[in-house]
Formats: sequence, C-alpha cells, structure tokens
Amino acid sequence: MNNSRFTRQVPNAQSRPRPRRTLEPDGSEILSVATAMGSKTRWNIIKALSTETRTIQELTELVDLSKGTVSVHVKQLEEAGLAASRFNVSDNGGVEKEISLAVDEIKVDLSDI
Repeated sequence: MNNSRFTRQVPNAQSRPRPRRTLEPDGSEILSVATAMGSKTRWNIIKALSTETRTIQELTELVDLSKGTVSVHVKQLEEAGLAASRFNVSDNGGVEKEISLAVDEIKVDLSDI
C-alpha cells in the first residue's frame, strides 16, 4: 500500500518569519469581510488556519462538512482577502489545495463608512 503524503512547502526553523499583514478594508470592502467572518463555519476555518496551513481535506475533517461545502466557504474567505491558497503536487502526481490565512489582523475605520 502506498502511503505517500502530499509534499508541503512549510518554512523550516531557519526561515525568516513573514511580516505581519494587516487588512484595512475600505467602505466598499467592509461588508465582504464582515460577511466572510460572520459564518460560524468560516470562523472555525479561520481558527483552524490561525495555527497552520491546512488542506481542504484537513479542513473537512475539522469542521465535519463535505469538500464541496468547505471549498465554497474557503472561496468566500479568499474573495474577502482573508485566506490565500496554493496547489501542491504530491509524489504520486495528485494535486491538493492548501489554504493559509492571508492576514494577521483587520483594521476597520468606522468613520469611513
């Protein structure tokens, strides 16, 4: 039985940490960001991504939903600028989507609304 795992490009201990990223949505983007964060499922995905990069399969197991449903939630997080994804190819030629948080904090200036 072939137990090959997907190859991940995870930084090692000697990597430089990425700079903190802040999202500062303007008036037209605030609703998208708020909507993306307003779902319990998407909030659980955000919490899971806050500790490490996850594959769609890992997220399906964590939130106990189908791949299709998780993919729709991830797409909404990506469109709001909260998540980013990349595709990695495994040793056996399979492709897996990996998702990570795209920001560390969100700043909203309510006087701009």
